[in-house]
Amino acid sequence: MRYKKGWSLAMGYGYSTGVASVGNLTLNSSSSTSVAGGSTTTTSRKVVIRQLPVNTMSISTIYNRFINRKVAFVFEFGYATALQKDPWIVIEGQNDLKALKPQIKILQPGGLILAVGMNFGL
Repeated sequence: MRYKKGWSLAMGYGYSTGVASVGNLTLNSSSSTSVAGGSTTTTSRKVVIRQLPVNTMSISTIYNRFINRKVAFVFEFGYATALQKDPWIVIEGQNDLKALKPQIKILQPGGLILAVGMNFGL
């Protein structure tokens, strides 16, 4: 089968094994007190989480641009999403995950796919 110049659609499945211990995540939280000066105090708490295995599905569009018969540039744009909701557990530290979710979600698989590549044929 010979690939043609132009656009194509791709779907994929991925499996991320997880991480036994992510280490310490530092959560900074601010709280205001009603003292005359209206001071703000910042507290830091350390939390250790375990990331569980995650399945991901992706969809992307790919553009192939051939230089000659055996060399092609590839540009890929797409998105991947995790199939499990909240794939982590708290090992030690705070159990209130509402404040932690934005920080933890950055570490989980999935998101925007942007790729540039070069293929060489035989």
